[in-house]
Amino acid sequence: MGLLKDKYSKSPKTRSKLIVDRKIIETPIVSTYKTTEQKLSEAAKQRRAQVETKPSTLKNASLLRNIESNTLFGKVIPVIKTAEKILTLHEGESIKDIIISHHSTTGSDSTVSLHWGFNPVENLTLTYDADAATITDSSGGLSFRLFTLDFTHNSTMSLADNGLISAFQNINKTVYFYAICSDLGPTFTVIK
Repeated sequence: MGLLKDKYSKSPKTRSKLIVDRKIIETPIVSTYKTTEQKLSEAAKQRRAQVETKPSTLKNASLLRNIESNTLFGKVIPVIKTAEKILTLHEGESIKDIIISHHSTTGSDSTVSLHWGFNPVENLTLTYDADAATITDSSGGLSFRLFTLDFTHNSTMSLADNGLISAFQNINKTVYFYAICSDLGPTFTVIK
């Protein structure tokens, strides 16, 4: 076998005349065929993308609210004897239940008062009865008390079981709910 001098190489090395190039170029093999797992994965991504974009293409806002109304969230009252927003119920929405639970690290009881009104609590000037944890006067809008109850340590109450929430179904105006407690520990679970 004869040896040739590589005229394109900068090195003085010689090569066999049967070797065309010293560089090995690896190109990835791109297959047009897909495995079953790849096809299923792509189909799932497409279905998720369709579901995520579907509500945003709706033109009717009340229908959009009804789709999003199946929600569950919680609220912890961070301060005592001050009204804290629990939830905003928009026009056409309904509440399925509000569950109030009280657990105190000290084992103490808490008085809880739940109010509603047509104005956000931030826009109201409220006067409180410090002992009862209730609103005695408001300016900037009216405040309506649903109840004031003493919750013992480790107690729970469902407002749907007591019939207090059934009136707030498909309302025609935005309603704001807020609560006051005398001791820390009450939590609110809202199911819309």
